[in-house]
Amino acid sequence: TPGGCAAYGGRLRFLLSGLVETVFSMLMAPVIAVHVSIFVVGLLFGRSIRWGGQNRDARAVTWGEALAAFWPQTIFGLAILAAILFSVGADAVVWAAPLVVGLALSIPVAVLTASPRLGRWASRVGLAAIPEELTPGASLRRLAERGDAGVPEAVAA
Repeated sequence: TPGGCAAYGGRLRFLLSGLVETVFSMLMAPVIAVHVSIFVVGLLFGRSIRWGGQNRDARAVTWGEALAAFWPQTIFGLAILAAILFSVGADAVVWAAPLVVGLALSIPVAVLTASPRLGRWASRVGLAAIPEELTPGASLRRLAERGDAGVPEAVAA
């Protein structure tokens, strides 16, 4: 809509936020696909299902936690990369990058994107912010004034 970008911090911030979202979605899609595939194959072999809630606390993911969670994706990505390099050549890696990069870098991407420091920075600059974070309504302002936990930093500022 006309003027709609202004609610998201202007055209430049809206464009940058969309670009960041697109890049991270492209990185995550193959990682999620491999995870779901491993899950389904596990079900075929009688693996039990555990359902736990998401951890939404602002805390970092350690390298060990990321390694434990994403080693299959990383190995799969590196194996695809090696197969492409040895069978087709380095020129083909560019074409495979949307698939291979997310998988091969899943461990450092998990550590980076879970960083509370990165989250505070993104909140401070309004990256990927919704209009309510940039111009909070009355109820969010009251929560920020009371110092309630969970209020985005951009609202509390």
